[in-house]
Amino acid sequence: MFLLITRYTVPPDQMVDQAEAHRAWARGHIEAGHFIAAGPEVPLQGGIAVAVGVTREQLADWIKDDPYHVHGLAQYDIREYTIAAIRPGAEVLQG
Repeated sequence: MFLLITRYTVPPDQMVDQAEAHRAWARGHIEAGHFIAAGPEVPLQGGIAVAVGVTREQLADWIKDDPYHVHGLAQYDIREYTIAAIRPGAEVLQG
């Protein structure tokens, strides 16, 4: 499982023009089954996406198409985790 952590490099009000395109990018990866969850941080300073069944290389390639990356509005940190314990019903996290 991967956690994709996004940190904004500009104030959130400077990201408005690309916000809908970024959300569409994330929704596309959710619909494709790459991300199982995605959303903004509270307070708004960045966001996360949870990815399963993918590789680090795939994530790095997909980031290149995120409008926040294309326009230099965010930095990305890809972290990989091995799920060692899980509650029933959450097996999707084991990818």
